[in-house]
Amino acid sequence: MDKKIILAILVVFIFVSGCTSNLPIGSNNLPADNSVPNEDIKPDTGKDTARTDTIVEVPIEDKPELTEQFSVTLKAEKTGGKVKLIWTPYPGKFTSYKIMRSTTDPNPKYPGAELIKTIPSANETSYIDSRPEAAVNYYSVGVVADLNKGDMSNVVSVEFADSREKQGNTITLEAVKTPDGVNLTWNAYDESGSKLMYYKVVRSDTNPNPKYPIDTGISAIPYVEKTSYLDRGTDLGKTYYYAITVVRKDMTRYSSGPVIVKT
Repeated sequence: MDKKIILAILVVFIFVSGCTSNLPIGSNNLPADNSVPNEDIKPDTGKDTARTDTIVEVPIEDKPELTEQFSVTLKAEKTGGKVKLIWTPYPGKFTSYKIMRSTTDPNPKYPGAELIKTIPSANETSYIDSRPEAAVNYYSVGVVADLNKGDMSNVVSVEFADSREKQGNTITLEAVKTPDGVNLTWNAYDESGSKLMYYKVVRSDTNPNPKYPIDTGISAIPYVEKTSYLDRGTDLGKTYYYAITVVRKDMTRYSSGPVIVKT
């Protein structure tokens, strides 16, 4: 082949190779993507990546114990044979005050204890109990507020000795549970001195030291020689406290020690 022809072919080949060498292989003649990759996006490796977040436990502060707060503060003054109750006014909307008294429940509440007075005036914040019991008297003031809401005051207590309670000969009471009821027996009262008016059989299911007239008398027996009583009015599965109160004709009283019976 002529040397000139061969030389021309080489020149053409070199020219064509120089024009195409600036394009990347496999680019299909598209311009290169010069954008900056998002470093927050991690490549999918095809495997689940476990979270390595650290959970920090925030300690919860212990709540302080709450002391009982009363919206009404009650005080009692013993004046002779009477008790004067004085309390602070209720701060909210109000319907009435309920004066409660009990000789057996050291924490009387309304409703449930003995209600001795209802006071409908918010400005009236005192009351005189002219007939307290000859025992420890527990008082509280209940508040009936609007929307059927209520509150209670603190409890105060005032004790009065029983001037009519005079020691006599010892009365020993015994109780036996029978199929017919609780059979009570005691020794006869000695009539020397003041004469007997009657025995009062006393029963309570709340007061462990029942006495008449504080607790209910279930029977009055006017005969000295009658020294037994069958109580048929008990309920199964309850605990009862019994005593015998001697009532003399001069209206003085003396009570036996209590006995306990579980039915």
